Amino acid sequence: MTSFMSVVIGFCFLTAISVLRIHGLSARISSSDDDAAILLGFKRQVTGDPLKALAGWGPDAAADPCSWNGVNCTSSRVTGLTLNSFNLIANASAIGELGQLEMLSFLSLAGNDFSGALSEALSFNNDVGMKCSYEFLDLSANSLCGQVTGNTVGSCKVLKSLNLSNNQLTDGIPAGVLGGLQLNLLDLSHNNLSGAIPGDIVVNCSNLEHLDLSYNNFSQGLPGGFSACSKLVYVDLSCNLLAGVIPFDFSVTLFSHLNLSYNKFMGSFPSSLLNCTQLQVISLAHNQFIGEIPSYVGSLQLLQDLDLGANNFSGPFPHAVLNCSSLMFLDLSSNRFSGIIPPEICPVSSQLKWLWLQDNGFYGSIPPQISNCSQLISLDLSFNNMSGTIPSDLQKLTNLESLVLWFNNLEGQIPVELANLTNLQNLILNNNNLQGSIPAELSNCSMLQWLSLSDNNLTGTIPPSLFNLPRLGVLQLGNNKLTGVIPPEIKNSNAPTLVFLDLSHNALEGSIPSDIGEFYSLHILNLDHNSLSGELPGSLGECAELMALDLSSNDFRGVLNNCPAYFLSTYYYYY
Repeated sequence: MTSFMSVVIGFCFLTAISVLRIHGLSARISSSDDDAAILLGFKRQVTGDPLKALAGWGPDAAADPCSWNGVNCTSSRVTGLTLNSFNLIANASAIGELGQLEMLSFLSLAGNDFSGALSEALSFNNDVGMKCSYEFLDLSANSLCGQVTGNTVGSCKVLKSLNLSNNQLTDGIPAGVLGGLQLNLLDLSHNNLSGAIPGDIVVNCSNLEHLDLSYNNFSQGLPGGFSACSKLVYVDLSCNLLAGVIPFDFSVTLFSHLNLSYNKFMGSFPSSLLNCTQLQVISLAHNQFIGEIPSYVGSLQLLQDLDLGANNFSGPFPHAVLNCSSLMFLDLSSNRFSGIIPPEICPVSSQLKWLWLQDNGFYGSIPPQISNCSQLISLDLSFNNMSGTIPSDLQKLTNLESLVLWFNNLEGQIPVELANLTNLQNLILNNNNLQGSIPAELSNCSMLQWLSLSDNNLTGTIPPSLFNLPRLGVLQLGNNKLTGVIPPEIKNSNAPTLVFLDLSHNALEGSIPSDIGEFYSLHILNLDHNSLSGELPGSLGECAELMALDLSSNDFRGVLNNCPAYFLSTYYYYY
């Protein structure tokens, strides 16, 4: 009889637990066996496991979960679960199942496909003893939707690190949700959150070190009180709809990374940054800032990245930045700077790798001293009023991968010395007043992918060696005074990646090489306004990827088989 009653009591107990779980009211349980049962319940809700991440879990609750993939234990209890980037597919309620693990403090499920409301993933019922014990929670790069509310995140009072980035969260964050947390990391980036940035973030921010709210739809201005966040190191509020001026108290001594780009901030360069001597990255790009760059920027000796592009900053080149001896990235593009580019822009000790000054009002010659920036990878002076010749000293920039000088008033010949830049991938010199012939030696730049010399006054013939560049994708030579024939060497081309070929508006003669169709990747071919003639090669109709073709204002005969007629009259010219 005793044995029978034990069975009945046990059965009733298990039934009661099952009923509680069905209704989301499961109480905490306190043995390693129960930990295994909960994990297996989670596994059953996973409908897709392409990488077999959970294949070794089980087969039953009697197994030791501490040996399972992704599971960490302390004193035989499950305290951590890490299942990142396994492409697991499940409803958000599967994550809610894990909330029953009494000792679970570390949960990372980033890079999977958990979908459904955040409230299903973080659902706790204090009435039956369910409390959020998470200290570290990373559910980033999933498909969670809904709101960040007090019933979800706000329930996790011991939470120190919260990452919900790259999901589909919406609406604003209600007041009081984040104010009760003592976070050191908060990442809600890449969602659809809106409204004002909650002032709660800076209420109890004494432990906050990393704040990322980028790529949302937050609006209005910045909340005051950031100066209380004494440990704050990393702040990214980029790609929102934030507006107004930067508050005077937006200053933290330990700031090292500050990104406010792609918003609607206005006013002058933030004076509150004066005391942020630890700053390594400042990005204010794509806002509405005005005025000159203050001299105190030169005191930021640790500054490595200064991005001020696409604003309304004005004045001469900001000499103060030359005192930033650690500077590697400088972007002043698309502003209203004017004057000359100072010869001292590149001291011999310069660490500069990216120098972007395009789309301003700079004039005068290109200082040869730029060659002192021996670490330069990218130099862009396009869309200015630069004049004079291209300095041959640029050949010293042996690390240079991109040289962009288009839309200026440069003249003279293309320096043959540029052929020494063997790492060069982009050489963009179009829309200037360059003269002379195209240096055949440019074929030594075996890494070239984009060569644009169009809209100049270049003469002579097309060097056949250009078609031996193995990575060439774009070749633009249109609107010059080139003569001769299209090099027959084109048929022996080692450039199978050629996508865009523009030889239009020159004085080329002869026929189209019969093997031009070997450029199977060719998307755009423009040969209009030349003196070409002869039979159209049948191979041209075999360019399966051809999107636009212009052969007008020549003297061709024949038709193109397999080539839609609109190719012959439609040409989209773009850079």
